[in-house]
Amino acid sequence: MNLGKIKIIHIDRAFKESERLIEFFNLRRTAWAELDPDTLSLSFENYKKDELKDEDKLWETKTFACEYEGKLICTFWLYGIREESEAPASEKDAGYFQCFVQKEYRRQGIASMMMREIAKLAKKWGMKKISCGGCEKEPAKEFCRNYGGEVASYDIERKFKLSDANWEKIEKYSQPTSNNADFSIELFDENPKDQKEEYFRLRAKIFIDACAFKGELDHDEDFFVKEMKEEDKKPPEDKDKLIVALTKTPEGCITGLTNIYIDRHIPSLCYQGITGVAKEHRGKGLGLRLKAVTALHIRNNFPLVETITTYTSNENSWMADINEAMDFLVTSKNEMYRFDVEELGRKLGFV
Repeated sequence: MNLGKIKIIHIDRAFKESERLIEFFNLRRTAWAELDPDTLSLSFENYKKDELKDEDKLWETKTFACEYEGKLICTFWLYGIREESEAPASEKDAGYFQCFVQKEYRRQGIASMMMREIAKLAKKWGMKKISCGGCEKEPAKEFCRNYGGEVASYDIERKFKLSDANWEKIEKYSQPTSNNADFSIELFDENPKDQKEEYFRLRAKIFIDACAFKGELDHDEDFFVKEMKEEDKKPPEDKDKLIVALTKTPEGCITGLTNIYIDRHIPSLCYQGITGVAKEHRGKGLGLRLKAVTALHIRNNFPLVETITTYTSNENSWMADINEAMDFLVTSKNEMYRFDVEELGRKLGFV
């Protein structure tokens, strides 16, 4: 293949409004078939609605496709804090990327060409570190290692199929034990209106703790509270259905939380996001109670849901034990690779 004939196309607003968006959607579906097959039932109409919505005020995704002989054959994107935002420098330092090449075009240097574009873009954006997640297959891992990527974390994808669940066991887990009988659990079909600041603060702290398992850069708690407040303002039609479960002390202080998101376009799918307990209340079985209570809530109130998916760092043995107790089955093991942008530029020959 003559790499000089490959044209890089920015998937900008004009492209999204053109008839070629369906071609790009079909290219993405090829990638999903390998990386996330559950999303294959997403319709083009719903995909287009999301793509044409106003962009996030804090985060930005710069997406590109590669065209060869009139056909889109691969795609790559870089994701991070908007350059013009007022976010702390520590948040702007890091970015995330992925690239995908259709099978018949692999091993011809295209991924290296895309890597060069990603590195240039990251440097221009002011990023110091960029990470590539979702590396499950050995060729992707080898590619990252060849360019100096270091493993930052091992992310485990687990799925809980409601039809196969041992509900008798989960009912038992949902009940108070001698260690946590003083704590209550409250469920909400949105972010709680009362104690919202307390809730957002704890959620930010738990998220930052989770990032520590991945060896990520320092994070700013105030920034993530601001981000959650901005997300909370979005209209319901622009957000997945959210279910929040909180553990509380007898005095009403929030001590733990978990979030479930039901896909607004594919109601058979839902994702369990951050689950955590404040440091001073860990070791009492509250995390397992939270997971059990939310699983029962989904079963009883959302009959279309078939699967709950969650992702956990392999180093987070506490959450791994909870997921195993709940019978979340491991479906993939992904490595996240981190790159120093300056060093990557030197390896690629443009610094």
